Amino acid sequence: VSCDFLKFLNVKMIVKLRISLVLSGFSLFLFTVGCDKQERTGDVAQGKYDMVVSLTDKLLADYQNKLLDVAFEAASAIPIQPHIKDRSRAQGKVVETSLELDQPLRALRYIEKIDNWRRGTGYGALAFFYARHGYANETQQYSDLALQFSESAEDWHKDHIRVKIANAYTLLGETQQADQYVKDLADVESSK
Repeated sequence: VSCDFLKFLNVKMIVKLRISLVLSGFSLFLFTVGCDKQERTGDVAQGKYDMVVSLTDKLLADYQNKLLDVAFEAASAIPIQPHIKDRSRAQGKVVETSLELDQPLRALRYIEKIDNWRRGTGYGALAFFYARHGYANETQQYSDLALQFSESAEDWHKDHIRVKIANAYTLLGETQQADQYVKDLADVESSK
């Protein structure tokens, strides 16, 4: 066994260890977020018109900001070839977490760095976030971006994105507009 091969294995193990540590920290972060949900649930119970949500990111503790950034960096460190699916899925999880923490601008920055069809699902999730908080213009803007990605996606990917768009419009009470996105979908996706 050559020394170069051993060095390669050593570097590969170090990278895996770093990614594991980052993901472990991210898991701990998600656990602490879950502990805080009971305090935030009262806000949701007030109804969408009583909630005050700005178009900016909610203030987070420094460690939360750092963990989100490190988690996205770790996801983005996964090589595109041959792991684009895993990379994009991991990036999408960080986007979802950002939206759960009322971080729409951060989520948008992350979404724009996703390299495949999951960027469209990210825009769909952002549209749903804004619909949930009653922002119709932003819902339309990100639904349009999601739709652009759905047009170049494969069949079931396209359907997945269109369901996210339809859910956003349904939340706004615009069921006719939502219906136009879900007609002719596969049964698996239309049930969502």
